[in-house]
Amino acid sequence: MNKNSQLNVVTAYLEDNWDAAFDYLGKYLPKIKPMKTESAYLLWLDFRSYHLTDRQLADGLTKKAHLFLNAGSDYGHAGERFMRLNFAVDRKVLSDASRRLSKFDQLYR
Repeated sequence: MNKNSQLNVVTAYLEDNWDAAFDYLGKYLPKIKPMKTESAYLLWLDFRSYHLTDRQLADGLTKKAHLFLNAGSDYGHAGERFMRLNFAVDRKVLSDASRRLSKFDQLYR
């Protein structure tokens, strides 16, 4: 397989993961709004509808849902109450992260 073919395979896999994440969030977790970005493999998630502080959000995700995401606030004031999810992972890992987001949602509705 040449480099272009490999790149196409990886790109298609990332696009499928992106679609799977968007579909799951739209169907099961409408309070978590995914943001369309131009990032290659990072999905910004808007948690503002939960009305939590950044600390409450991070604690809820890590301590209750056992999911570690990158805090949007690390990238400036505009990123507050947003988190970044890396979707360049095995599909099983992405499914597990989705289940953990569901657990967070159930605890903080």
